[in-house]
Amino acid sequence: LIESGYDAFADDLLEERRAQELPPFHFHALLRAEASAREFPTAFLQAVVDKASPPPSVFLLGPVPASMERRAGRYRAQLLVTSESRGALKSGIESCLAVAESEPLARKVRWSVDVDPLDLF
Repeated sequence: LIESGYDAFADDLLEERRAQELPPFHFHALLRAEASAREFPTAFLQAVVDKASPPPSVFLLGPVPASMERRAGRYRAQLLVTSESRGALKSGIESCLAVAESEPLARKVRWSVDVDPLDLF
């Protein structure tokens, strides 16, 4: 930053974000689930992955345990939905929501969707 100035620094950071498929080059949504039993959040999110039919340009990454898997006596897991296109991401989220709302395991977990999450934790 001191040697090359702000513009060069910003260009380097943007290139890192492009290479890592992070915003503003990719769009993200995070589907989170939590429950009092360890197996329910991951099983619920896996059912969403198995049954959803997002567009080909949308990727479902996970489910994985949250970085702090257990908090306040509840187990947490998450599923990352990502795409290069905001419109495709919207279609992918809608596909996931349709499954999540009809999934029998939804009664055993608390779940939410965070579009453009500030962090992935």
